[in-house]
Amino acid sequence: IVDVSNRALPTLRSTVNPVPLTIFHSSVWSANRLFACTSRGLAVINVATPTAPVVERTIEVEDGLAECVLAGSLLYAAKGTYPGGFTVFDLSVPSNPTIVRTFDYSINGCVDLEIANNLLYLSAYSGVYIFDVSNPTQPAHVTGLDSPWPEDYDDERNMLMLDLVGSTICFAQSERGVHFVSTPTGWAPTSRDPFINARRCLHDSYVFNTNLSANPSTDLTYQWTKNGVPIPGATSPTYVLNDLRGVDRATYACDATNACGTRSSSFAFLNICPADLDDGSGSGQCDGGVTVEDLLFFLFIFEEGNAIADLDDGSGTVTPDGGVTIDDLLYFLVRYNVGC
Repeated sequence: IVDVSNRALPTLRSTVNPVPLTIFHSSVWSANRLFACTSRGLAVINVATPTAPVVERTIEVEDGLAECVLAGSLLYAAKGTYPGGFTVFDLSVPSNPTIVRTFDYSINGCVDLEIANNLLYLSAYSGVYIFDVSNPTQPAHVTGLDSPWPEDYDDERNMLMLDLVGSTICFAQSERGVHFVSTPTGWAPTSRDPFINARRCLHDSYVFNTNLSANPSTDLTYQWTKNGVPIPGATSPTYVLNDLRGVDRATYACDATNACGTRSSSFAFLNICPADLDDGSGSGQCDGGVTVEDLLFFLFIFEEGNAIADLDDGSGTVTPDGGVTIDDLLYFLVRYNVGC
């Protein structure tokens, strides 16, 4: 900590290193504290008394932190190594920051960070990545800018220093110069969170919901797909499947469109488990596992000809045929043996 009240004669007041063998990459100032992003994570240093700084808290972050930027009570800190991304900290209690979200994203070499109008700009060797952080718990990568010097990609000399001036993005490279480009005015719909694979039982229900960042966010259209094929009539933000059958076992996704274009969501595989029929209560309530209770329950309903035992028509596709036959028993035994 250096006193520069006399700029002609700066004076060293104190030094502090919260964790030995730590590299300081960047820091921000708030509430008489220095929030330092280091090779080990985040350090909170109280400098209310400049001659006697106090380390109040250190938060270890795997692979460390590089650049950081403050927006209100939130600190955005880029991850220090590949695959990259950033961590969001809540500084509402300055002496005790908490992690709001860690967002992993494939970025090679974070160099600089800026934030404005709920958009986080992250520069790297390959260009500038732009994230919608209007909901800091669910960021979304919405667009980006390629480096104007692609021949230097993966070269450490291509470190793009970044700054925002009004609606202009300025990024500079030490051996190339400065490049200016306007901030984006819109982007195609982008999923905030990827869909996740799921496993459900026969006759269950399942709901897919979109959670998008889009600009403009009006006049959005949707088209759900099943195994890559558009589903007729599935054109709303939510897709509901009721009374699940074997034919519903598939990979699902959603294509969303606005004035800026169309983007597809991630894919999610919905697995239907025909061998999970009972939790041991005899009520026909599945429990997420295949056990001897399922075998006993199936044998009981098969013996009485219950329609629930109508699993397959002999094709092995979990297609019921309106009757309870030996095909259903054989199919169940196969699925029971493989565990789903």
